[in-house]
Amino acid sequence: MNTAFNQYSKYLKHLLEVECAEKNLDFDKLFISYLRVQKAKDDNKEREAAEKKRLYEGEEEEKKDEKPAEEPKSEDSKPAEKPAEGEKKDEKPAEEPKSEDSKPAEKPAEGEKKDEKPKRGDLEFDDGYYEGETKNGLMHGHGTRYWDENNRKWAGEWSEGKACGHVVVSFGDFIAYDGQMENGLPNGQGVYTDINSGQRYEGNFVDFKREGEGTLYTESGDKIYEGEWKNNKYHGYGMYFLRGQCRYDGLWENGKRNGDGVAYNEKGVEEYNGPWKDDVRLNDIDRIKVASKG
Repeated sequence: MNTAFNQYSKYLKHLLEVECAEKNLDFDKLFISYLRVQKAKDDNKEREAAEKKRLYEGEEEEKKDEKPAEEPKSEDSKPAEKPAEGEKKDEKPAEEPKSEDSKPAEKPAEGEKKDEKPKRGDLEFDDGYYEGETKNGLMHGHGTRYWDENNRKWAGEWSEGKACGHVVVSFGDFIAYDGQMENGLPNGQGVYTDINSGQRYEGNFVDFKREGEGTLYTESGDKIYEGEWKNNKYHGYGMYFLRGQCRYDGLWENGKRNGDGVAYNEKGVEEYNGPWKDDVRLNDIDRIKVASKG
């Protein structure tokens, strides 16, 4: 290192002598200053190299002194432990608790199917269920039949699977029918309200048809017809109302005025009293002729 430094110094000295002679500078002063700077740089490099070498050698020594970590021995490689005093030599160790996933599937209770849904009532149907009294697997006695759609239910009396007795039919809070039933249909006295029009009928039914005495009301409660019915039509004696005023009082057949009857105007004044045929007044005077004769 010193030899190279001396050769390098001689070469630089020659270059500086030439430059100082040309520029009339103090050669000795400049050359000594330059050499000091260069020597300081070289010394720093030598110190850094020595420090790196020392650190590297120290790490190698530490690695030599370290003992290699022992690999964990498998359960099979462990020496058999001596049985504790009083313990039998061939006794098996207690098994570890298995996870939930490793548990065998529990057997379904007797009579219960594996994928069977929990029952919602006393009887289950494809479209709903029933809660109440039963007999021979049928709705029998007092109970309520529920449907999955439209929030519909029938609550009341049942006989051998059919509504029989007083029953209330509802769709949520809306009561559609409240009355007597037989064989699953309204039969006898009851009140039926049409869910679409809101009209209400109070009277007698035969197989869910208005038949016998009954009264029909508008949604607002105004009377429409009061009298006899047959096959859902006005039939027999009855009164027809319009805006709360009786406009016809007489006989009916198949929903039309037939026979004797009295017609009233909107003020309640009688305007015709006589026979009718299919809503036509048979003995009504020709008012146009009467007016033309003056």
